[in-house]
Amino acid sequence: MRTLYCEYESRVLETPPERISLIRLVHGKEADRAIYTREDSRHRSAAVKFWRKDAKQREERIRLDPELARIGAQIQAFDGQILREFSPRDGGKEGPIASLSTAKKVYWEQSSRKDPISFIYKYYELPFSQVFSEPSTFSCVPIRRGSDQLYRVLVKCGMWPVKGSVLEVLFDERLLPLERLVRVPHRPGELVLNHKYTFNDYRPYPLSSGETTWFPNRVTYSVYDILGKMPNGDPLEIYREEITFNKVQFNIDMPDSLFELEIPKNVRVYDGVTGLGWLPPGVRPAALFPAEAQSRRRWWTAGVVLTAIAAVAAGVLYVRSKRRSALARD
Repeated sequence: MRTLYCEYESRVLETPPERISLIRLVHGKEADRAIYTREDSRHRSAAVKFWRKDAKQREERIRLDPELARIGAQIQAFDGQILREFSPRDGGKEGPIASLSTAKKVYWEQSSRKDPISFIYKYYELPFSQVFSEPSTFSCVPIRRGSDQLYRVLVKCGMWPVKGSVLEVLFDERLLPLERLVRVPHRPGELVLNHKYTFNDYRPYPLSSGETTWFPNRVTYSVYDILGKMPNGDPLEIYREEITFNKVQFNIDMPDSLFELEIPKNVRVYDGVTGLGWLPPGVRPAALFPAEAQSRRRWWTAGVVLTAIAAVAAGVLYVRSKRRSALARD
């Protein structure tokens, strides 16, 4: 796979009423942090466009709510070294903002992202084939679910997301992932479910090579409370996001310029590259905006050249004028 382009809808669901009382019982005054209201769903649900080319990535999110959609798209572009982000609104404040940071400073390779590449291809920017290649941390157990033959793979994740975590993936007979979940240490010797992906409705996509690749049309992402449980003992789900794909394309041409987001000049800019923080209005350092600096240099050079030409022309005209005056006197 050289490139991947996707369009999909991401919907964050409200917390069901039957779970709210359990969450309040477990977390008390802090419960609101784990409860998602209709307003939360309205602000977090979005239509997404996603591009990936090698290590480069771009994502554009515009809210599904018609009123919020008018605000515009949130854009994130990573060119392999610098992450550029743009938001048309600074939280509840008026005015757009942007930021630029290095991959190291935003922990790009150490961040667990919810995007089409991380669903079934990469885990913290590592290909799953590499994650599963360590025999000392890998185990595979065949299981049956009804009449289906499945395979459960367990891998100790080392430090990701925390030390001692265990990655578990359930594959079908075609070795397509159906579930991916992570358990994290809670008490000595005890692992609890942290989050889970469920992949459904796989669709075939023919490639130019003649091969066919499969990609899930629907993905569910759930986060669980490590402290509380449902009355039947099941993990207590506190967050659910449902993703439905409308378009998936493999190996289409993508110019590198697509991943070099142009930051508008009328926005507040946070400099996470050189560490200057929020920049004063109008300040555009060459280290962050090299193309603009180059353009300014070209204009400055052109200005100097034009000034020199004008000075020479004025000198020539002056000399000619003096000669005409001398001839007139003679």
